[in-house]
Amino acid sequence: MFYMIFIYLVLQTSICNAELEVKPIATVDLDHDVSSSNSCSSGTSGLDCVRSRLEEAYAYVRPELGGQDELSDADKIFLALHDKPNYWQATDQDTLKQVLIIHRHGDRTPINFPPQDNVANEPFWQFHGLGQLTNRGKARLHLLGRIIRERYDEFLQKSVNKNIRKSRSSGALRCIESAQVFLSSFMALTKDRRSPDSAALIWDKPSNELSQIWQPASVNTLAAKYDALLNEGAKCNNAEAVYADLDDSEENKRLMKEYSHERETLKRELGFEVDHFYKWFWASSLIEVEKSYFGDKLKPAITAIYDRLEEAGNMALVLFQTPKPLRRARVGLLIDDIIKNMVDTTKSSTSPFNKKFVHYSAHDINLVFLLGVLDNIKKFPYRPDYASNIIFELHEDKGEWFVKFFYMPHVPSKFRELNIEACEQGHKRKRCTLSKFSELMKEFRVSSWWSWMQECDNPLENMDPYEQNS
Repeated sequence: MFYMIFIYLVLQTSICNAELEVKPIATVDLDHDVSSSNSCSSGTSGLDCVRSRLEEAYAYVRPELGGQDELSDADKIFLALHDKPNYWQATDQDTLKQVLIIHRHGDRTPINFPPQDNVANEPFWQFHGLGQLTNRGKARLHLLGRIIRERYDEFLQKSVNKNIRKSRSSGALRCIESAQVFLSSFMALTKDRRSPDSAALIWDKPSNELSQIWQPASVNTLAAKYDALLNEGAKCNNAEAVYADLDDSEENKRLMKEYSHERETLKRELGFEVDHFYKWFWASSLIEVEKSYFGDKLKPAITAIYDRLEEAGNMALVLFQTPKPLRRARVGLLIDDIIKNMVDTTKSSTSPFNKKFVHYSAHDINLVFLLGVLDNIKKFPYRPDYASNIIFELHEDKGEWFVKFFYMPHVPSKFRELNIEACEQGHKRKRCTLSKFSELMKEFRVSSWWSWMQECDNPLENMDPYEQNS
């Protein structure tokens, strides 16, 4: 209870007479979770520049951690100015039939460190574990859950029954925990009995305060090896060839040449060698995290190149999502799952198997590829922040089913509606009908895990992990 009150007070704090710009604090995820690896090397990736430091045991002694591990002043100011239900609330709820949201996990620690990194031994990293959710990340996802609850509370008829939704997470621990924290506020029980089913869901006597405000909610997940739906690191043999082509592309050659000073600085100061295009967003990811917690301890030479390093990382991300084979490999199953959920709702919105709210907890790479296939990457050509999210709203109006898209690039911030011109074109009300959206996505959709394995030229396993994990 104390924790809940603390978070509430933090998020309601009004900071006066200050003008701060809300800047992204995001980082890019790697394709694996450090909990299952003691090195950043992965087969042919050639990441010999990086050495990992596994989490050390602090079970009995809590060190002086340092680091500012809470939401920023800029975020608190934004909340003080805008944190009202009518600011978040969705419009057109009378036609709304289903909501699907995919969000990035919350703020995390670095996944690994280069050999000359001077902040690598900060106790804060080892206390939380490498690649794991921080307290700031938990607070951000808890806030997102509350925002989404306020946005769709009327649509959900104020119900907090966990059977109105289904949740799936990437197998990375930071994603699973992010899903759980999101659901703790999105599905929170209400003491004022505002929700019609809160009273029936309280699971212990009043002396157990947790039982009065929280309920467990299931989250499906898979090991990264198999999870082509939400984990960019799922092994895809044919994708490796595309990565090599991108390394040899003219775009990457220009990138390497234009940012040669930054490459030299990273190698000299940190021992980090940028020898592949994706190393740009790995490097900018690392420095972004370190700067947000220990900016005053970074080497001056690294601080000096930070802005340009971020530029290079964003350019590499846009390059990454461009090839059609990579789009199919990295977002094909997800797009297919989203569309199948919507089509099922059009057939029977009252079926117990069709949920009004579908929830995915994943990585920034998932959002980058989604923005690409939704033809909005040029509008948002930068790394998605922690907890950033894309929402698909399925509507029905006089027999016509159509989809609306929203993007929240930073939490907290306002929702931006995404327009897909190719989908809206020709419709007298500029609507993206479900049938046209499905047709446009056909080139990216992968209909099954078996199809994905074949496209990737992977040896077929004697199983379908999604059938066994539904």
